[in-house]
Amino acid sequence: MYRIAFILLWFFLSAQRPSVSRQFYQQHQLALHQLLGQTATPAEIQALLGYILDEQHTEVEPNSYFRSIKPPLAVWLAQQRGNQAEAARLATTVVYPLLRYVLPRATPIPPAPPTSLATRVAAAAYRYVGVRYGPPTFNPKTNQGTLDCSGLVNLALADAGVTYPRGSGSGATEGIVNSPRFYTVAGAPLPGDLLARQHGGAWRHIGIYVGNGYLIEAPYRGTVVRRVVYRPEKWLRILRIR
Repeated sequence: MYRIAFILLWFFLSAQRPSVSRQFYQQHQLALHQLLGQTATPAEIQALLGYILDEQHTEVEPNSYFRSIKPPLAVWLAQQRGNQAEAARLATTVVYPLLRYVLPRATPIPPAPPTSLATRVAAAAYRYVGVRYGPPTFNPKTNQGTLDCSGLVNLALADAGVTYPRGSGSGATEGIVNSPRFYTVAGAPLPGDLLARQHGGAWRHIGIYVGNGYLIEAPYRGTVVRRVVYRPEKWLRILRIR
């Protein structure tokens, strides 16, 4: 019974939403069903695409420090199936794989050619959009693993050929901020600049400005690497590559 109600709800919601998700589904339908196999129905895939693409909702699992305004996607899907205990399994088998497939293909990349070192860093950051947040274990060759904020920055810098002494664990962001490879600038950031902020008096979070008012970051547990709007008031330091 819940599946009938779910399908009716999807058709109602899809009629209210812009067509971005429907167009994406039509273009990638075969690949999406090959990716998810029997783990999600067509109606479920289309409903998730509506939230991800039309509403920019990429929260997957609950996070006690950053509470989502909307139900996280895995929780929402479990609720539609009438079994909230399934949320963790659905996050791993449906939502995270879907985000990793969708976001790199649906996130616009600026057309400017990556000719400078900094713009190569910005371009490299796009490669990791959709990667699940977690310890920096991501392997680009296998497309498996997770990334935290400093892990994302380290990979993008390495891809662009930037080398510097780096820390690990909680000191990784501190190591980037304090490295002589970067210097602090005032004013507006440029593509490839690093953005840093503090928590508890220490440098704890870092992202990459990619231009046009956006940055790419690995924000926190329960979500993925994503492109978000740059809000100057949230960032305490802008770092530029020497």
